[in-house]
Amino acid sequence: MNKIHPFLWFDKEAREAAEFYVSVFKDAQILDSSTLKDTPSGAVEIITLRLFGQE
Repeated sequence: MNKIHPFLWFDKEAREAAEFYVSVFKDAQILDSSTLKDTPSGAVEIITLRLFGQE
C-alpha cells in the first residue's frame, strides 16, 4: 500500500510553523532542514517533521 505524504506550503514561515507544531503536539520533532538559495522567490527552507508517527 502506498503511503500518503502530507505537504504544507508556507511562503516564508516554514521554520516558524514547524517549531509551532513541535511545541504543540506531543512527541513531534523536526527531522531535517535544508535551505535552497537563489530561487525566484529568494531563499526557501524545506523542513521535514514527524507528527503522530507520520513524516
